[in-house]
Parts: sequence; structure tokens; C-alpha cells
Amino acid sequence: MRHAHLLAALLAIAGCDGGGGTEAGGQDLAGSTEDFARNVDFVGRRDFVLFPDLTVPEDLAGKPADQTIPPDQATLCANGQKDGDESDVDCGGSCTGCGKGGECGKDGDCGSAACKFGQCVAAGCSDGMKGGMESDIDCGGPCLGCLIGKGCGANADCTTNQCSGGKCTIAVGCSDKTKNGLETDTDCGGPSCLPCPDNAACKANADCNSFSCSFGSCCPSGFSNCDKNKGNGCEVNLLTDKNHCNACGNACVNLACVNGQCGMVPKVVLIGAYLLGEGPAAAANPMTRTCKEACATKFGGLAAAYSCSTTNSAIDHLAFVDCFGDPSHCAGGMGALGEGFKMGTNYGCGVKGCACSAYVKDGCAAITNYCWK
Repeated sequence: MRHAHLLAALLAIAGCDGGGGTEAGGQDLAGSTEDFARNVDFVGRRDFVLFPDLTVPEDLAGKPADQTIPPDQATLCANGQKDGDESDVDCGGSCTGCGKGGECGKDGDCGSAACKFGQCVAAGCSDGMKGGMESDIDCGGPCLGCLIGKGCGANADCTTNQCSGGKCTIAVGCSDKTKNGLETDTDCGGPSCLPCPDNAACKANADCNSFSCSFGSCCPSGFSNCDKNKGNGCEVNLLTDKNHCNACGNACVNLACVNGQCGMVPKVVLIGAYLLGEGPAAAANPMTRTCKEACATKFGGLAAAYSCSTTNSAIDHLAFVDCFGDPSHCAGGMGALGEGFKMGTNYGCGVKGCACSAYVKDGCAAITNYCWK
């Protein structure tokens, strides 16, 4: 097609048409259609000149002078930089899969075809089962390190690099009353220490007991540090603040903020209450539950339909919880946490504070939470 266009251009420049004609000087340029057809394949070649005095522009020869030809993929995948669609330096995306520990956004970014928590892991490290050389489910051994309270056979099996009695424990230095190492606040946060309490400094959700890091501050579930001022803590209730509904800056126009959604205020009534001790015994290693989940278990329906409180007079979206070996979040202790808070999958993790539940028979058995719907 390019040759045909070029041939037409040359004929036009020469004052010819495709059906024959005569040059001003009388020279017959018509020729036969077959003659032109035989010459089509020569058009555009640098060693063939159809008209001696005619210069073919560079861009008509098939390669625009100002065109930047992108480097080929092999070059991008070996330039020592993270670019293109790579998930890590020279791997992932269109390059070869990354090795263990490489950054990834999907399984296909990894040579093992297994991406977990943004890092490539060995095959089998994300199947929800304990297998191979893993020390616990999908962690330890060839997989990423296990969290505090998980099973281990050696220090290397743990993110804290501390294995004691077959369980991953907090790292040395997490009780020296000094902010050091990878801690985000004094003796807490980071991969080696226990999560931090509310209003402590953080860098990621995992640094916080509440699993909610808002602009550098650990916040109770459902609250946020929208003004980014650590001095006044987590000042906004994202479930009820019409100017910050479910997220900082998300304003409800002419509507109320109800359970983190803009809408009309529904009629909510107190359904009932329950004691934390109505839950299964801690010794049975039960699943952890939030207050909302406990309400659904006690009174039926979906957890999302419930709100919780620590008093029967009004909804405060808070709940008392019991933590393994740590009753500080019962009434009279450090205080209630967000109604959606729980920690860990199972309660009997074996290390103080490693799991929390709003529905378990342990040290806070006689404490009451209220359910609204």
C-alpha cells in the first residue's frame, strides 16, 4: 500500500496521471500499466531513482525522521530499572517472572505464579494449606516469614526472626522502651514487633492493633486522622461524619452519613445485648469475631446490618474486645475499639495480644456489648 501511494505521488509530481500523458517537453511518459506494475517493487529503494532530479523525502521512505523507536522489550527487561509494566526491577509484567520476595501485583508477575501480600512466594505458598516445608499455613520455610503467634521451627521462619517454643515471638528490642530498628513507634509496629495501640505512629495498616493507619496515626476502626494532625489523634468518625463519610473529604450533600454511606437516616433500634463470655471458650481456639459478627451470630441476619455500642443509650460504633492474655480492652482498661475490630483468624495463638475477639469466653467474659439494627 505504501508503494502504491508513493507511485501516485511521483506521478503527480511529474505531471502525469495513471492512465498516460505527455510531459511539457513532449516526452511520452505513458508507458504501459504492466511497465509500472513491474517497477512498483523498486519504489522507495535508495538504489533506484525513477526520476533522477526528484528527491524522495525521508518520511515517504517509510521511516519518519522524528519517530522515536521504543527500545525493544529485551532491553527494558535488562536495564537495571523498574520501568514499563514491570512489577519489580527487570521482572514481572512483560518480562520474566520475579523470584521469591520480588514485588508483584498478580500471580503472573512471579516465576512461581504465586503472589501474596505484594511479594512473590514459592509455589504452594498461597494455597491456604500447610504443606511442603512450611512451618505454618503458607508461611515459613520456602515461603514468607510467619507472623507473631504462628508456628515455626527456626528463627528464619518468622518475620521477627525469633522462634521460641515452636511459635514466632516478638523480636529482641521490642521491649527496650526505645524506638529502634523497624519499629514505627516505641516497641511496636513494623515486621518484628506487635502492632501499635491507637494514636501511635504507623506506616501501614499492619502496624496497628486496629489495622487502620490514617495519615501516620493508628486509628480505631471507623475513625481517621483527616486533618493529618497527630496532636488531636483520630478526630473523625468515618461512619457518621457527613463531611468525611467513609473516607476523608468524602462529603454527603444534603444527606446524612449512616454507617459510612450517604443517605437518609434510617430508624435504628436496640436489638439486644450479649456478654463476651457467651462466645466459645478460649481453650477451644475459636475463630475471632467482631462485635457486628457476634450480633449476627446472636440475633441472626448479616453482620453488615448491625451497629454496636458499649452503652444501651446510644450507638457509639465501639465494642469491648478480649485479647489473648491481654484484657486491657475490657471496660475499665485501655477502652473499647471499633465495632469492626478483631485480630487474627483464631483466638488461641499462644502469645500475649496476638489475637483479639469480641465474642470469646476469656478474661472479659462478663463484659457487655449492645447490638443495634
